[in-house]
Amino acid sequence: MFALSQEVDKTLSEFLKGNSLISAQQLDNVKKSINGSGAGIVPTLIDQKIISEEVIADKFAAMYGLKRVKIEPEMFKNRPLQDKVTDAYIKKNRVIPFRTSENSVTVVIADPGALNSVSGIKLLTGKSVETLVSTISPFEEYIKSLSSSDKPAVKNDAAVKISKPGVQEVAVRRSDRASDHESGSDIINYVDFVIEKSIMVGASDIHFEAFRHGARLRIRRDGVLQELDEKKDFLAHNYSAITTRIKIMANLNISERRLPQDGAIAYPMEKKTVDLRVSILPTAYGERVVMRILDPESANMTLDQLGLPEETLKKLRKAVHAPQGMVLVTGPTGSGKSTTLYAV
Repeated sequence: MFALSQEVDKTLSEFLKGNSLISAQQLDNVKKSINGSGAGIVPTLIDQKIISEEVIADKFAAMYGLKRVKIEPEMFKNRPLQDKVTDAYIKKNRVIPFRTSENSVTVVIADPGALNSVSGIKLLTGKSVETLVSTISPFEEYIKSLSSSDKPAVKNDAAVKISKPGVQEVAVRRSDRASDHESGSDIINYVDFVIEKSIMVGASDIHFEAFRHGARLRIRRDGVLQELDEKKDFLAHNYSAITTRIKIMANLNISERRLPQDGAIAYPMEKKTVDLRVSILPTAYGERVVMRILDPESANMTLDQLGLPEETLKKLRKAVHAPQGMVLVTGPTGSGKSTTLYAV
């Protein structure tokens, strides 16, 4: 029986339960059977033949629009990009370079948690990335064989920072989007597209909403919610996978669909990192997602840049510098309360 880290084991078991590949009763029974033994949940599920590795890999690949591949550890004997993607990097991020060409690199992963690391390969190599999914055993066998003494590659801070608890960072580059669409996951590309477009147009919130006969995407600009019709059919047909992708990015429980959840994403853009606060709310037709965008550039404005009338600006300055009293900043969502306070 192979071994998994607690984090990977938890992510995979949540994935299996959340996609009805195992029942809650089966999961509870396995947890009881391994209590105190140190064995992992997923390895035990496979060992007891409750589920197979092939079924796990097939479901994972199908859900994210990725291709399946059959691997053996010997296939990585002359692994490409060893100067940029070291053994320590692979062990930590669980992404193995498989083959490379002039403009692209193909990598292999075995669990949903590794999806966030794929874009780090993109920034380390400067190439577009194609992602393949393998079964767990040969993947873990190769990971186990890697030298533990290897030093990690030097990382661009904007590329990969996935070790912070509670926050997952996803690095993307708009220049690679076309090639990614051809070779990578449409789900990943769609979520990245929505986040980046919302940031660029100055939106303060992103709303994903499910209904009986479809789904809707809205963003809040200047305090007003505006519906985005781009790729509307894609959103409706892939709504569950899209919400799962957001949960993975925000380090939330992907199998929990009955309780509200809150998380955070630190999303690296080309020259800055934007914080996203994520709220998940279950409804009768699926989970609704709200993402609050906290752009650090909004904190760089001064009072003079807020566009306040001259008389109002004078009153505000006088109130702010008064030795006593209180200034209340009120208004609807997206009206600029936080921006005003930063400027003060």
